Amino acid sequence: KSYSRAWTAMFYSETRANVEERNPRDSKNDPMRIEDGQWRDHFPKTDLSGGFLGGAKPDFLRDEWFSDGNADDYVVLEEHSALYQLLCNKNEVGGVCQYTNTTIALPTNLDCTGEAECNVDTLRVVRVGEMYFEYVRPACVLLAFYENAQTIRGRQGLYGSLCANPLLPDASEACCNANNLKRAFRNCIYTGERMKASTAAARCTAPDRVTCDFETV
Repeated sequence: KSYSRAWTAMFYSETRANVEERNPRDSKNDPMRIEDGQWRDHFPKTDLSGGFLGGAKPDFLRDEWFSDGNADDYVVLEEHSALYQLLCNKNEVGGVCQYTNTTIALPTNLDCTGEAECNVDTLRVVRVGEMYFEYVRPACVLLAFYENAQTIRGRQGLYGSLCANPLLPDASEACCNANNLKRAFRNCIYTGERMKASTAAARCTAPDRVTCDFETV
């Protein structure tokens, strides 16, 4: 039953000539077609091997981002950073970065270096010399139910509320001044930074800042 839910978002094909149909727009004789993925059932489904099927894969940033982005949109890695050294692939003779691979898989976990690396839960885009690298997380099926769910909202907080797992970096911080709990402001290291709920709370620990049930950011 669960596996069959992977085949949702199916629609009748259009009718064709010389075939009688009660409904002139839908064909009951031809195979159904799968429409755009937005109509799919996005909840995880068990597969036939004891695992799970997801609804979509992580997306890459659009090419326009790299031409229009500014310094607040990425993290500049320090030269002695382990991640910098891996991505740079420095030439031993001239000491110049060799950007030979467009796709690099991290062989193991790397120690962080500096405030920008060590104080974030996720890195989306980093700059190494004149080159930008985007991190795309491995495809992973996230279950629909979890403990201690918290509410996340869009920038206009009155609309678009969702439940989220506080242990995953699914949202950004929203800090309010203690005397104004309706308008929040950001305290991020880079634009679009996502973090866990505990990190978001830590960004709002100054004496005059608190996390809040905001109306707008």
